[in-house]
Amino acid sequence: MSTERKILLLGSGFVAGPAVEYILRRPENHLTIACRRVAAVEALTKQFSRAKSESLDVTNEAALDEIISRHDLVISLIPYTYHPLVIKSAIKFGKNVVTTSYVSPAMKEFHDAAVEKDLIIMNEIGLDPDIFDVESKNSIHRFFFFDLNFSNSTMSTERKILLLGSGFVAGPAVEYILRRPENHLTIACRRVAAVEALTKQFSRAKSESLDVTNEAALDEIISRHDLVISLIPYTYHPLVIKSAIKFGKNVVTTSYVSPAMKEFHDAAVEKDLIIMNEIGLDPAGGKIISFISYCGGLPAPECSNNPLGYKFSWSSRGVLLALRNSAKFYKDGKIVEIPGTELMSSAKPYLIYPAFAFLSYPNRDSTPFKEFYNIPEAQNIVRGTLRYQGFTDFVKVLVKIGLLDDSNQNYLQFNSPEISWRDIIAKVLSTSNHTEEGLREAIKSTITENEISEGEIERILKGFKWLGLFSDKPVRRCGTLLDTLCATLEGKMQYEEGERDMVILQHKFEIELKDGTRETWTSTLLEYGKPPGPSAMATTVGTPCGIAAQLILDGVIKKRGVLAPYIPEINNPIIAELEKEGIKVREEKL
Repeated sequence: MSTERKILLLGSGFVAGPAVEYILRRPENHLTIACRRVAAVEALTKQFSRAKSESLDVTNEAALDEIISRHDLVISLIPYTYHPLVIKSAIKFGKNVVTTSYVSPAMKEFHDAAVEKDLIIMNEIGLDPDIFDVESKNSIHRFFFFDLNFSNSTMSTERKILLLGSGFVAGPAVEYILRRPENHLTIACRRVAAVEALTKQFSRAKSESLDVTNEAALDEIISRHDLVISLIPYTYHPLVIKSAIKFGKNVVTTSYVSPAMKEFHDAAVEKDLIIMNEIGLDPAGGKIISFISYCGGLPAPECSNNPLGYKFSWSSRGVLLALRNSAKFYKDGKIVEIPGTELMSSAKPYLIYPAFAFLSYPNRDSTPFKEFYNIPEAQNIVRGTLRYQGFTDFVKVLVKIGLLDDSNQNYLQFNSPEISWRDIIAKVLSTSNHTEEGLREAIKSTITENEISEGEIERILKGFKWLGLFSDKPVRRCGTLLDTLCATLEGKMQYEEGERDMVILQHKFEIELKDGTRETWTSTLLEYGKPPGPSAMATTVGTPCGIAAQLILDGVIKKRGVLAPYIPEINNPIIAELEKEGIKVREEKL
C-alpha cells in the first residue's frame, strides 16, 4: 500500500517497543505515541523517522476525541480500566482499535455499536494461551490411510494431484501417493516454508503458496490438477469443493461431512464426481476431554537469583494484586472455586521440561473457555500461572502477615513520621519485640504446623532479611502496605543490565478418539529475551499487537465487533506472521 496510514499508540510501557518496530516496517505507516509523560517515550520515537510523541490524559474526553479523530487506527496499551473510554471515542469517529487486554464487561457493551459501524475492536492480542489455536486440536488428524488408484489397472498417464495443507498428516499421505510413478504432487499452503523439507524428499513433489480464501487463486490451482486432497480445517472444505465441482475435479478430505459440504451432493452427482470424506482413522480427532494451559513470565534460570525467583518486567503492583484473585475452573466435570486467600496454597508442581522446577496455580475464571473454545465435552479446563518453586510459599507468608493489604494506613502516608520496615512488621504483627529474632518468631507463629516445612520457613526468613524487611532504615512510604512493599521489591528485584527474561507457555490436550482410546498432546512455547534488545515478555506481547494492527489495516481480518482471538479466521493469519518472526510453538504427542 502507498496510502499513508496514521496509527495512534496509547501508552508507554515496555510492550510498546516491539509493536512500534513491527508497525514501522511498513513505509506507509506513521505512528503517534501518546501518553501522560512524553519523556517516557522520547528515546523510542527518536529511533524512527515516522514516529512522534504527544502528551495525552485519556480521562480528558475532548483531548482523547481530538487525537483519535486524526488517526486511522488506535492501539491501546494503557491499563484496561481505561479501554472503554478509548473504544467509546474510537466508535464515535469510526476507528478500529487493538488492545492486549481481556474483554471486560464494560468493553463488551460496545460490541453492537462496533458491528453497526463495521468496526473491529480486537482484544487479547499478545502473550496469551488463546493466541495458539485451540480449535485446531478439534481437527487433529491421526493416521491417514487411503488408496488413490484411479482404476484397477496400473496407469502410465501422468496424474497431477493437489494437496492442500501442511500439517503432520501430509507426510504419510505424500509418501503413499508418490509410490506410484505416474503421480505428481503439488502441496499448497499459506506458508511454503512449512513444507519445503517434505517436498525436497521427493522428486515429483513441489510446493506453492496459496490462500484458499482467495477464490481466483483457488480456482486457478485446482483447474491445473486432476484430484484434490484437502487437509485444511474443515470450515474451508466448502470453498474447495465448490471450486472442484466447477472444474470437474474429484476431492478427498479427512473430515466429517458438514451440512455445508452436504449441500454440494447433487451438483457432484450431476457432474459424475466423487467428494470423498471421513477418510482416515478418526478424521475429526475425537473430542477434547481435557484442556490445561499454563503460562509464566519469569527470569531465565541463571537470572532467578533472589528469594522469590522472580523479577519485575512490568507493574509490581499488578503482579502482587493478581496473587489475591480467586480462581474458578473445571475439574472432572465439576466447577471448583478457590478463594484468593487460598490461591497460593493451591499451587502444585508442574512438569514441562525436567530442567525447570515449576509450580502452577489457576488464574481467575477459566470456566467461560468451554464455550469460547467450543470444547463442550471437556471435563477439565484450567488456565493458570507458572512460577519457580519457592515463590508461592514466600507469597503465602507475605499474605499471612498482611503485606498485600491495599487499604490506606495513616503511618504510611507521605507526611507521616519516618518508619522502618522493622517497625512496620512489628506493627502488623502486633508485637512489642522489634528485634530481628523477635520478628522472626512472630512471623513463624502465623504459619500453621506442617503448612510449610522448617527448611522452607528458614529460607523465607532469610529472604525477608535480603529484602530489608528486618532493617531499621526508613522506608519509602507509599500510603498502603502493598504499595510500600512494591517500592521495596522494585528496588531489589529489577533486571540488571545483560540479564534476560523467559516466557514459557504450554497447552495440554487430552483427546478421546472414537474407539475410546485417549491421546495427550502438548503445544509449548519457550522464548528468551535478547539483551540488549527486547525482553521475551515485550516480544510476545508487543509483536502480536503490531501484527494484529497491520492485519486490520490490510483488511485481512474481516470479522467485525468486539473480538478476541478464539477462531481460526483471526488466529491463523496472526500465527503465520508470528512464525515468520520466529515465535512458534512445538507440538508433541506424549
